[in-house]
Amino acid sequence: MDFPSQASQKGVLVAVKLVDLEMEAIPIRVLNLNNKPKILNKGAVIATCEPVVNIVARPQEHNIYRQPWRILKYLMKNNEQQ
Repeated sequence: MDFPSQASQKGVLVAVKLVDLEMEAIPIRVLNLNNKPKILNKGAVIATCEPVVNIVARPQEHNIYRQPWRILKYLMKNNEQQ
């Protein structure tokens, strides 16, 4: 799994989101992948934006993403292996 930001490489995951780049502020969700507190400094780059060219719905792959506990379990397992 590739993480685009320095923050996520240190145990914080930033959720993928479609946003309007014209917005002044873009709300995001972050997840601390371990039990140690993390500090995100004001002005820190915690994610990058890339243009979306195509969106293809694949229902068989999308179902797992509707179950947050499975995502968390998967992420914690990967974090322990690193």
